[in-house]
Amino acid sequence: TNVRHRFEYLVVLFFIFFLKNLSAKSIFRLGRLLGNLSYSLATKRRRIALINLNIAFGNKKSNKEKKKIIKNSFIQVALSTLQSLWILKHPRRVKQLIEGDPSGIDLVKKCLLRRKGIFFLTAHYGNWEIMGIDHGYRGMCKLHSIIRRLDNP
Repeated sequence: TNVRHRFEYLVVLFFIFFLKNLSAKSIFRLGRLLGNLSYSLATKRRRIALINLNIAFGNKKSNKEKKKIIKNSFIQVALSTLQSLWILKHPRRVKQLIEGDPSGIDLVKKCLLRRKGIFFLTAHYGNWEIMGIDHGYRGMCKLHSIIRRLDNP
């Protein structure tokens, strides 16, 4: 897997170089394109996702709905990855990716005034990497995330 890791690293470097001069709108379009492409090509991952959704929803959602969820998930992963690489050398670009103030900021500020800390336990929905950077720019409080170590060091 050492060769694979090096190849993946080179792909990431290519994308960092390629993406740096694109607009936020272009990143969004490219993310949708790559998400749709990966959905089409990653048959094993699609199959695993469908098994997981069958466990989670059973017959409460149709196969069509489940496939739409899976496709949107592939698109979101591609988009989040590209956005994260796009802001890598230009963190001020975060403001171009966030429209207005996220809902619930007032509640967070109210909780912070109590000085007891806040524990967020949420679904991983959207681009959490961008959210963390935006949170830092707002200067509200320290933010920590729990993650799994990458397979490719």
